[in-house]
Amino acid sequence: YFPQTGKPARQGTNKMNEYDGEVTIWRPDGMKVIQTYKNGVANGWQKTYNSQGALMGEMMMKNGRATGESSL
Repeated sequence: YFPQTGKPARQGTNKMNEYDGEVTIWRPDGMKVIQTYKNGVANGWQKTYNSQGALMGEMMMKNGRATGESSL
């Protein structure tokens, strides 16, 4: 949670203390990142949004690393 607002900094499903499924991360500057995890490892598209909610970019992650594939 952010101490200034009390809003969560991260939200998602935990499975045995690891993220599993879609996780949303809010940054203090208002940007938001949505990432899919499988057994605690980033897999799938990582989407980044600016503070107004506009999609800034997408990057494919596999086994916790960027594949080099991106869009926008």
